[in-house]
Amino acid sequence: MGITNSFHSHFLVTGSFHNPGPYAGYIMSGVPLSLGIYWITKQRIKKNKASDCEIDYLVKFGNYKLKIPNRDVMLNYLSQLILVLVVILLPSTQSRAAFIGMIIGCLYMVYSFRRTLSQYNKIKLLFQWPSKRIRFIAMMGMVLFLFLGGYLLYLTKKGSADGRILMWRVSTEMIKDKPLLGWGVSGFEAHYGTYQAEWFKEGKGTVSEELVAGTPDAPFNEIVRVLVSLGGVGFVLSILLFRSIWYGRKKGHITSFNGLNTTLKGGVISILVFSMFSYTLDIAPMVVQLLILSVLLVNNQRYPFVLSLGCWKSKYPLFVGHILGVMMLILIPFLSSATWRSFKGYQSWKEAYDLYRYGVYDDANKEYEHANRLLPDDGLLCQMYGKSLQMNEEYDEAKQILLHASSLRSDPILSMTLGQCYQQIGEIKQAETLYWDSWYMIPHKFYPKYLLAKLYQYTGEDKQFVEIANELLSKKMKVKSKAIEEMRNELIGMINNVEDENR
Repeated sequence: MGITNSFHSHFLVTGSFHNPGPYAGYIMSGVPLSLGIYWITKQRIKKNKASDCEIDYLVKFGNYKLKIPNRDVMLNYLSQLILVLVVILLPSTQSRAAFIGMIIGCLYMVYSFRRTLSQYNKIKLLFQWPSKRIRFIAMMGMVLFLFLGGYLLYLTKKGSADGRILMWRVSTEMIKDKPLLGWGVSGFEAHYGTYQAEWFKEGKGTVSEELVAGTPDAPFNEIVRVLVSLGGVGFVLSILLFRSIWYGRKKGHITSFNGLNTTLKGGVISILVFSMFSYTLDIAPMVVQLLILSVLLVNNQRYPFVLSLGCWKSKYPLFVGHILGVMMLILIPFLSSATWRSFKGYQSWKEAYDLYRYGVYDDANKEYEHANRLLPDDGLLCQMYGKSLQMNEEYDEAKQILLHASSLRSDPILSMTLGQCYQQIGEIKQAETLYWDSWYMIPHKFYPKYLLAKLYQYTGEDKQFVEIANELLSKKMKVKSKAIEEMRNELIGMINNVEDENR
């Protein structure tokens, strides 16, 4: 409504996040949680007398008491308020992943609370109808509804969905090459661009995939991320950890229904479903949210999963928690020092970026150098530092920094900048290879082949220059811009000069 500013120029609703996707993922888990709290408190209120619904008081002055509703009534009203707010807000974010996560979380809640819901019994009667024809029509109707709903969600942002499918297909190639141990924690960021370039170079990509290709830092699917980064071993360990949180330690047969346990699981399910289509582990508030729900879930288990070590010849167990507590106390000084270094590094990075934007490259490079000392393994920082050095015509220094950056991330801008450095120091073959690689990473981009055309014109290879220049002039652009028009006009002038010289 314009009362406060959003944090993204293309979206009106972002909350305190940088775009609507993470914001929608953060709030949508409130729906299954609120449903569970609403149903639990509603049952408790029904069991109590009406007079017991306002027995708590906040302030007492002599005989005067300021009465407020008791906890169950307040939680009931709060859950209804949250349900209304999230249902109103969620459509404005246009996040399909959040919508799917919310729906599946709510379906889990409805199924788990089915014995206490009168509406569920009415739906159940539809599938217990004596006539097989009516049951078949009801089932087919639900299947058709789900199919049409899914197809409409796909059409809502078709390009975005196709882009995710391309990411998952390319990621499969990465998993095939290192199926057991994976590529490491930052392996996706370091190698995805290279694999996508090979994907298009080998002719596996389609024209529609070329238009939606990008070089993301995450695969928009946390299962794929685990398989790429940690391999099959890491995936199995993750499943075992999740199972221990979900079920706890089995002891006997538990038949009683635990409403709070189910409510917590509904929130966890909604976040896990959302993580199948997004980058949940890169969103700090959602990681904290998932951790809190997991801790509450473990704490609420009837027989929680407890890691412990038995002391030899002692009646009292030595819990791992005690050991971890002592270790954390020992590690606090070291963790604090690392956190402070990171904070100062990001501070210098921001100063360097502001100076770079204003073209003060000498001062920017000093700040970038300081930030790089504090954050030596940040690939994006190294890429931006190398670009600043290249803009300041310090090509040898830029080449070294960019080569280090290329071991940490694969990005077309990084390849183009490194190619420009090689071109300036006379290593033409390396520059040509890097320009081709950057184009294959994202084939719909104009700039990589523009640089390649200028390289061929610079080296006097007129035939290759004219061929690529004509290809760019006839190429249909995904996004038109003034910069592309200027490059087109420049290529037309260069072609005319080549033709005049040949005459």
